[in-house]
Amino acid sequence: MPAPKPFPELTEALRVMIDRIEDSLRESDYDGPPIQARLAGGMAVNYWCGTRYTRDVDADFSRRFILPKNLTVEYTQKDGANAYIYFDHQYNTSLALLHENFDVDSVLHESLNRPSSKGPRLVEVRVLSPIDLAVSKLARYTENDRRDIYALALHKLITVDSLRERAEQALQNFIGNKTPLQTTIDMVCRDIEPAPNFQEIIQDIRESGPGHFLVNEVLAENNNPTTIRHPLLISIDEAVKKNIPAAVEIKEALEHLRTKAEKAKGKRQRPTARA
Repeated sequence: MPAPKPFPELTEALRVMIDRIEDSLRESDYDGPPIQARLAGGMAVNYWCGTRYTRDVDADFSRRFILPKNLTVEYTQKDGANAYIYFDHQYNTSLALLHENFDVDSVLHESLNRPSSKGPRLVEVRVLSPIDLAVSKLARYTENDRRDIYALALHKLITVDSLRERAEQALQNFIGNKTPLQTTIDMVCRDIEPAPNFQEIIQDIRESGPGHFLVNEVLAENNNPTTIRHPLLISIDEAVKKNIPAAVEIKEALEHLRTKAEKAKGKRQRPTARA
């Protein structure tokens, strides 16, 4: 599945923030090579998947310097709602599970590194690779982290094998009790184990009999791709047990379709009365 484009208004707000950082560097007469800013968190998820908005900007830099104070940026979401982003000064790569090469393997954020009318770019914005982004979310593993990892798996940006390998390599550089993190790694890898895709299930139902319009309605009513096109559906019943959003509605829709198909089949097989 191709990844959707990031929310452009969110990216534009981030551009304003980066411009303010660069203005501060120019005022200090900095003339060295561009300082790398490596995006993690929701901003990185927006870059790769475009699945959700975020407020906090998580980033680390290749150089130590004093950030300006005006790093809260207001903007308007596509639905007209007022929103803002701010730089999270609490973000710390030392507390996240990260591979030692996360900085080397980060990728250039193309749209935020275009030439500036103010002069050479002083901040080179990069984004954690999909696999390092997923690994970075394992230590805290909140509900947003879980959904973000699912989104990366859904868009085929990570696999079970690549996640486990990268995470366990990163874990080797950690000290302390590693058992909870290993448990989380095992749990996440079980959850994103490849399974029959929901779209394939829907296609089977469509080809099996009448009533496919109902499935179209279910699909149309769900705008969030991570809720309806979930990558982890081993079965609808399993999805219901996991409390995956929309799973109950999907199950009801499929049961309704099967009932209609069985009734239609019965009518076709019913013998016609002789004149």
